[in-house]
Amino acid sequence: MDCADRYYQILDLSPGASKHEVKQAYKDLIVVWHPDRFTHNPRLQQKAQEKVKEINAAYTFLKSYDSVPEKVSTAYTTPSDYTSPQNSVENPTYQSTSYQDVNYYDTPYSNATYQDRVYQNATYQTQSKPVDLSYLQLLMASGRWKDADHETKAILLRVMDREEAGWLSEEDVSNLPVETLAAIDRLWVRYSNGRFGFSTQSKIWHELNCKTNSWMFAQSKSESKFGTQIGWYVNNIWLLQWDAFKYGFRAPAGSLPREYIFALSGWWTYSQQRSGYLLWRFEEVFLRLESADV
Repeated sequence: MDCADRYYQILDLSPGASKHEVKQAYKDLIVVWHPDRFTHNPRLQQKAQEKVKEINAAYTFLKSYDSVPEKVSTAYTTPSDYTSPQNSVENPTYQSTSYQDVNYYDTPYSNATYQDRVYQNATYQTQSKPVDLSYLQLLMASGRWKDADHETKAILLRVMDREEAGWLSEEDVSNLPVETLAAIDRLWVRYSNGRFGFSTQSKIWHELNCKTNSWMFAQSKSESKFGTQIGWYVNNIWLLQWDAFKYGFRAPAGSLPREYIFALSGWWTYSQQRSGYLLWRFEEVFLRLESADV
């Protein structure tokens, strides 16, 4: 499913629906899901807030979408006037107006501080095959950082045909397409205003003077220093997949994406008790961005 089809699905429309149908579907769904309808139930209100962000992203895309677009480059581009979101799904702030009184007709629904635009070209060409990042883009546009983290891991497994195995060998990591890593990184950097992304992690790694080392003790020391700085290593313990972790803009700078480290061979061999010590070597992923000019 491509990006446009997914947005049509969010608005409960068939692909190719007219602009009038898109606008009408948007108005209907905003009325149905407006968060002010659920002030009596915080759980449903949270769900409505997330749903409205998806609807907003879909409408923003489809209202200017041409179902028969002219051929364009697959290079990643960003609008010059793009403004990153200032709050996350964990801490949304909606205007307390009644949903019956809000004018939905001309502009997408937005809260007092969250305004997002969607990139219309989210398929990137790697040296081997196209990689669709439209779902990752949608998750970030919706402020769903935890889901975006999970999707980032899934993309890395998918691009190396390792979905069934569920982990990446050292050879896989060394062959990760730099173009794909760079495209993923641009989304993380742009939507987080530079707070997250592989390139942010690389910058922090160097600022801390961490080094990749074949000597286990030296490597572990660098990993621990880096992990402490970005909140992966707390009180001399690595936070694992099932441990509580802050997502959104309250998370430490450089802490996302994070879940990909649990697809690396260092964690896999340790968790499967094939190794008596844990060396992540996660830097081998984000430092790959330095290996080519993309």
